[in-house]
Amino acid sequence: MYRRTLKMSNIFEKKEAPSTQWVGVTNGIVNSRFGAVHVVQIADEASGKPLYDGIIFVEGKGVINVIADIEDPDDPKIAFVTQVRLAVINPDYLNTIWGKGVPDIFDPEVKKHMGVLITELPRGFNLDNDILSEGEEETQRKIELVAEIGNVNANTANTATSPQIIVAKATKLPSNREQDPNEKIKSVLWLRPEEIREMIDLCGFSMAILWKFRVWCLNNSDPVWKSLGEKL
Repeated sequence: MYRRTLKMSNIFEKKEAPSTQWVGVTNGIVNSRFGAVHVVQIADEASGKPLYDGIIFVEGKGVINVIADIEDPDDPKIAFVTQVRLAVINPDYLNTIWGKGVPDIFDPEVKKHMGVLITELPRGFNLDNDILSEGEEETQRKIELVAEIGNVNANTANTATSPQIIVAKATKLPSNREQDPNEKIKSVLWLRPEEIREMIDLCGFSMAILWKFRVWCLNNSDPVWKSLGEKL
């Protein structure tokens, strides 16, 4: 039985580029803000025999926010944002071509079906170590940190980094933070637990984190959070 190890594949030539752009290095591409995509070779540990090539994604420091408005404990709400995720192929179309080879995102027919409106928990990079910045920017409200409840991984087969999850309490005060011009947030939704239960969406991050948040609430000694977990 093979034991697998990673070996970097030297297939890229290094080139100079501004720090905001992707730069080619010997084992992939890197970006000082977004992270890196590395090409790796999976090899037999004993013999060194190559088994197959793969990729590993490494992201910049990120945080995902569960922001709750619990001013009225009997009517709690959680913040979601809606925006078009341009990289996503519409699943209805994807299901018609799945199994016919890897979808070519540069194919004009495929490109017509890319860009899906997603409802998701506020999230983003936390490169300046201001853990509340992304949540305040996206909801445009001041928030207060309640707890850090762990991390979540997008795909454990090929993703090295796991963004941090925080629970925060919303206030009624405006955050006065400028929204990122590169993000096109269409709306901020404050959803009740019963509305969340009916929500079916593509964001695996949000679905996984809501489950983790629910467990945190149910184990909480504060009756307000415990009640919110029971409603979810």
